[in-house]
Amino acid sequence: MRKLETPLTWALVILVLGYFIAGNCCKVQSNDQINNGFSWSTVSDKATVDTEEIITEDNAINVDSILEAADADVKAIEKELKKRKEIRAGAEE
Repeated sequence: MRKLETPLTWALVILVLGYFIAGNCCKVQSNDQINNGFSWSTVSDKATVDTEEIITEDNAINVDSILEAADADVKAIEKELKKRKEIRAGAEE
């Protein structure tokens, strides 16, 4: 069996590589009329860039407002915890 494994492995490797090479080299593109659609690469000479989404302004972050909002959240959480402790203390009595 050892004598058959090596040639069968090589044959399988060659077939798989041939399949991948044929799949990459012989793709037919709908807009390519020269050479019956044969193309070595799919690189286009023309490139389009949508420039409407590019942000060119430097937006400064207002750290003070973020800290104030976080402090307000912490105070609201502390108030809620205090209420729950009072409710538990009343229920335990």
